[in-house]
Amino acid sequence: MATKEDLQRYEAFFEAADTDKSGCLSIQELKNCLAGSGFDDQTIIDMFVEFDKDGDRKVTKKEYMTALGKLPPSRLDEAKLRKAFKDLDSDNSGTLDAGEIKKALSSCGTKITDETATAIIKQVDTDGDGKVNVKEFLAVFRSQS
Repeated sequence: MATKEDLQRYEAFFEAADTDKSGCLSIQELKNCLAGSGFDDQTIIDMFVEFDKDGDRKVTKKEYMTALGKLPPSRLDEAKLRKAFKDLDSDNSGTLDAGEIKKALSSCGTKITDETATAIIKQVDTDGDGKVNVKEFLAVFRSQS
């Protein structure tokens, strides 16, 4: 269940997303607000449908708050992880290469060699393309929970 702070964040997000101030979110408003979050269009549509309990193609604040208040923390954490992936993907390729891995760890104070960055990718890269895509990135964190 969501904490009081979580609910305040959800409400602030709703207010920011509701650009026409109608008190409801349209699918376009949700897409616009989540544009930089790392969610693809289909995931945003699926979320919208899940939130829109009465099927009127609008998500009221009550529907939104009820849905998010019941989401398990792992679902909310995934949004944060997708955002982190997008932030790390400096060339916007949809994948992380050894240079981006090295840069990310360096920004956290951990210096690694090119060989170590490549070894990290090999451990995570399930499709063998030599890069880490968002699914592979998320899988690392799911396996730790």
